[in-house]
Amino acid sequence: MLPGQGAEALPSESPIRVVLVDDHRLFADALTLLLERDDRVAIVGTAPNAEHGIDLAVAHDAQVVVMDVSMPGIDGLEATRRLRELMPDVAVIILSGAADYADAARAAGAADYLTKGRIHDEVVEAILSAAGHHADDLAGGHGLSG
Repeated sequence: MLPGQGAEALPSESPIRVVLVDDHRLFADALTLLLERDDRVAIVGTAPNAEHGIDLAVAHDAQVVVMDVSMPGIDGLEATRRLRELMPDVAVIILSGAADYADAARAAGAADYLTKGRIHDEVVEAILSAAGHHADDLAGGHGLSG
């Protein structure tokens, strides 16, 4: 095994298809740069609002959607509900600057909830975990932390 390769990163495995949805462009760009460094994750689209994010998730058959909770138009919680109706197997990770949306994220069907302060250290693991639960049962909000 080459240095830096984990047992879980087998050449035959496809990267997890991720759509990022956040209305703060600089944050979305920074998160994209962070995630692009991990070959287990493929950013297949970024969107500045929930409506566009839903369209991208459907068009690219996203496995995971990382979505801000507070955006113009429909918020991330309503978008999560809509996504789970359209794509029952998609895992949604809700992002927020504050920790007070965890219960609402769970009720909306999110697989996980992260505060933006935890992103750098935890987002890749949250995506990998959510994608693993994608194959199991996301309907109960398993894996939701916060």
